[in-house]
Amino acid sequence: LVLDLRNNPGGFLEQAVRVASKFLQGGQLILTQKGRNDQRPYNANTESGQTDMTPLVILVNGNTASASEIVAGAMQDHDRALIVGETSFGKGLVQGIWPLEYGAGLTLTSAKYYTPSGRLIQRDYSNGGFYDYYTRGGSTRLDQKGDSQKPTGPESRTDTGRAVYSGGGISPDEVVKPRTISSTQTRLLNPLFFFTRELVNGRINGFDQYKIARVIDFNRDLQATDFPVTDALYKAFRDYVSNDTAWKPMAAALDRNRSFIELQLRYNVVTAAYGSVRAARVFVTTDDPQVAKGVDALPRARELATNAQRAARKEP
Repeated sequence: LVLDLRNNPGGFLEQAVRVASKFLQGGQLILTQKGRNDQRPYNANTESGQTDMTPLVILVNGNTASASEIVAGAMQDHDRALIVGETSFGKGLVQGIWPLEYGAGLTLTSAKYYTPSGRLIQRDYSNGGFYDYYTRGGSTRLDQKGDSQKPTGPESRTDTGRAVYSGGGISPDEVVKPRTISSTQTRLLNPLFFFTRELVNGRINGFDQYKIARVIDFNRDLQATDFPVTDALYKAFRDYVSNDTAWKPMAAALDRNRSFIELQLRYNVVTAAYGSVRAARVFVTTDDPQVAKGVDALPRARELATNAQRAARKEP
């Protein structure tokens, strides 16, 4: 199983505990909430009494935050999952809002979240302002080339003795950069968007099957046969670009970027039909290096989980 927590900003703590409990042994620690004068542990509670031991890979990136980091951190500390992607955001605070006059409010931090090995999830924010924190400027662990560096926070150990680090989100076991596009492909996004708008409104002759005359169906599962980009549809896009004076200079670059165009065009149409969450699967199944690495890493994830089970039973 590949659990995609990328761009997941979190949610309710109770739901994070429920998700983690599906993959951990009953009673295993998921997190500890530490305040000034007290601390509260949260342990796994297997409702059925059975633990799912399916090999597990979890995908994270810089927008994985809060409750999502709790799940990823617990799985990593107990060696239950292999973490793939980029270092997570680093948000592990318990906060309450105190109402003030004129509709304002004061956000007060009352506790912090720690993973089972004792790692603080929260990234340091003492040396920067609001903008610096949210853009990761000054706090991110990046070298001059923009590559992730090894975390430098306090070291902890997973159940099988692997080193993990505190105070900067959840660092992946396998660092994998996301899909990127070229400057030419970036410029193609605008004509692709406007062509899609014409297409789904039925204004591209001969392609009535792509017309979407209804509200977005968010509950529809994307099928491999939904909205295929045929040779005829690609040619229609080429003609659309060639006949527009604003975009005509791009026409020479179209064939060199055909695979990108077809992928992005299908993504746009699926977004109009089923919403952006379903549309993300267009890239996941065809052009996502992090997902591809996650699938490749499943045998290692299986070995990791097996070793963790042996360690729990104190087997050699």
